[in-house]
Amino acid sequence: MYNMSATCLKCHADLTQNEDKLECSICKDIADYYCAGYSEHDFKKMSNNTKARFTCEKCLVIKHYSPKANNPNKNSGTYLENNIEELMKSVSFMSEQFDNFSTKLDNVIMELKNMKIENDKVKSKNIHLSEEVIVLKSKIDDIEQINLGITVDITGIP
Repeated sequence: MYNMSATCLKCHADLTQNEDKLECSICKDIADYYCAGYSEHDFKKMSNNTKARFTCEKCLVIKHYSPKANNPNKNSGTYLENNIEELMKSVSFMSEQFDNFSTKLDNVIMELKNMKIENDKVKSKNIHLSEEVIVLKSKIDDIEQINLGITVDITGIP
C-alpha cells in the first residue's frame, strides 16, 4: 500500500511496515492501526478498499460536526441560530404532543374509573339477583311440596 516509512500522527512511532499503516483518505495523515482504534485482528480483516477509505478521527469530527466542512459559505452564527430555532420548534412540537397525550391519558383514566364504578354496580346487582333467584327457587320448592300434599291421586279409572 505504502512504500516509504512514515511517522504515526498520534504516537510518533516510525512505521516501516506497509501493512501496519492507515492513511487518511481526506488529509493524508498516517496512523498505525492501534492508534486508529483497531485491534490487530480487526485490522488484518480489513480489505484494501476499506483501508483506502479510512478517515482519521480529526477528519471525521470536521466532516460530521463542522458546518463549514459541508458548505464554506454558511455563516456559523446563522447556522447555529437556525439549528437552535429548529431545536426550539422540535421541543415545542414535542411539548404539544406530550400535552395532547397527557389530556388523552386523563380522559382514558376517567373513562376507566367510570367503567370500574359501573362494573361494581353490575356486580352488586348480579349478587342481589342471584340471592333473589335462590329465594324464589326455595319458594317454588315449598309450593310444590304443599301441592303434593293437597293433590289426590285417583288410580284405576279407565
